[in-house]
Amino acid sequence: MGFTVKALDLEETIISSYLLHNPCRRQGGDHHLWWVYIARDYSGQLRPDKDETDGAAFYTKDEVAKLAKRTKDLRQGNISQEEFDENPGLEEVWLDMLPLLGL
Repeated sequence: MGFTVKALDLEETIISSYLLHNPCRRQGGDHHLWWVYIARDYSGQLRPDKDETDGAAFYTKDEVAKLAKRTKDLRQGNISQEEFDENPGLEEVWLDMLPLLGL
């Protein structure tokens, strides 16, 4: 069994049907719709699909902050794409969404 969350254990956030214009592997895909929830209770273990996710895991706030800094460093030209690829940070869309969540 994988990761399980019951709908009643989900808390909505401000990010609900949030449209972000970012490329996608879908044919002609130039955007994603995002929903972010807080899971108050869950069971099982994450079993990420490597074709669907990169780095899916549980992270502390400090770990997320370090990953965000890495992505900001890439955006600001402080590190190269090659350096980032060797030691990646967050997917860029999270730099837009985390502040909306107060993180």
